[in-house]
Amino acid sequence: MWNLKVKFGNKQGASDFINKVRNITKIDYNISPSLNEIVIKGENEYNRELVVQSLSEVVVNTYKEEFFKENIKLAFLPMKCKDMLIKALALFDIETDIYYVLTTIDKLSTIVVPSLYEFRLSALRSRWNEFANV
Repeated sequence: MWNLKVKFGNKQGASDFINKVRNITKIDYNISPSLNEIVIKGENEYNRELVVQSLSEVVVNTYKEEFFKENIKLAFLPMKCKDMLIKALALFDIETDIYYVLTTIDKLSTIVVPSLYEFRLSALRSRWNEFANV
């Protein structure tokens, strides 16, 4: 039996995660009223892998685009072009980013997403920064 506790810093990430794991069979999950904390339990290791994969996707999707919005300074571009560039960069090599997060959180039983992003994903942010500074 496995147990995974996930704490989010925002409701959007928590909501996206809940929507992804809702369809995974043979798991139980409890959601705090504020959506800050989700506890997931299951017996099948394959289902744990699906949950961790889902969490990795949500973390990358939530933080990568936000990172580029904050770090790309192209004042000369029209807003529509800047938005398209940010979305394209957010999708670029996304599978590698998801795999990096997946291998970082794979053995954890408690994950505080904002702390994960700030402390354990610094190499990923550094890589994104290289793209933002081109």
